[in-house]
Amino acid sequence: MSAKSLRQMTSEQRTDFLASALSSGGELPTEVASQFIEIAQNATPLLAGCRVEPMASKTKKLPKILFASRVVRADPGDGAALGSSQRIAPTTSEVTLNAKVIEVEGFLGYTALEDNVEGEMFEETYLRLLAEKVGVDLEEMALMSDTDIVDATLVAHGMAQQDGWLKRITSNVVNASNAYLSRELLEQARSSVRLKFRRMNRHGFYVAEKAGDHWRNIVADRATATGDRALESVDLPVCGGSKVIQVGNMPVTTGTPDVSTAIFTDPKNLILGWYKKMTIKVVDEPWNGGVHVYIRMRAAFSVEQENAAAKISALRETA
Repeated sequence: MSAKSLRQMTSEQRTDFLASALSSGGELPTEVASQFIEIAQNATPLLAGCRVEPMASKTKKLPKILFASRVVRADPGDGAALGSSQRIAPTTSEVTLNAKVIEVEGFLGYTALEDNVEGEMFEETYLRLLAEKVGVDLEEMALMSDTDIVDATLVAHGMAQQDGWLKRITSNVVNASNAYLSRELLEQARSSVRLKFRRMNRHGFYVAEKAGDHWRNIVADRATATGDRALESVDLPVCGGSKVIQVGNMPVTTGTPDVSTAIFTDPKNLILGWYKKMTIKVVDEPWNGGVHVYIRMRAAFSVEQENAAAKISALRETA
């Protein structure tokens, strides 16, 4: 159905068409599901940078191979071979993704349908807006999820189904002890990650909003060209050659003072598994004056090499 034919319909005909167009009553076509996932992933800088793993089933195993020691050996000489003890053997392991169910429900009034769809297909518009919001919420879930959560509201929002990225980073932890973000804390986090993991210079610092603002102010207070750039640039000043990036969904714990967490990692070290089969259903509810939309999907969170990342805990957010 073209945009032109939509404009030619009466408001009642448009509403009926849009409801029936979405009401496939089952699985989204693969290309639509892929587009939905792509839009959701690009909704935030952190999600846009992470590693997305399409999942053909609800569980997926990702192999990990690591050479933990030297692999180069001296030539044993003509006619000789390396002994068995000299032959290299990589350390192998797996990352297991278990996709958990996420549900989205929404209600669209007939008036909104009639007033906002001229000129483009409603399916595309609605799925794009919904995917962007799902991406924002998904980032929060990926960061905050913790199977130990007992708060009823967080449990209802799906935060206790699996452990998220912050929970999984355990080897390199810097305790800020309620101090503000500083060069010293950033350097402690950076140096806690072995050089072999960060030599490609893809690591970055991901911090909460106010912690990032404080870091900008520290650098801006310098009477230098770098200080001027800190005030003028949209981007935060780098530290040790690594970008410092504000994450709107970095969790903040309310208290005296409020505290947050920051992480130092290659974003590709953070894994988002997405089960490719998605379901969308729409129920036309004229008695309520609109249509009820239901979407069901599955997502999984993991960290490929948790010792290739660092975490700063108890970072002061407020005065």
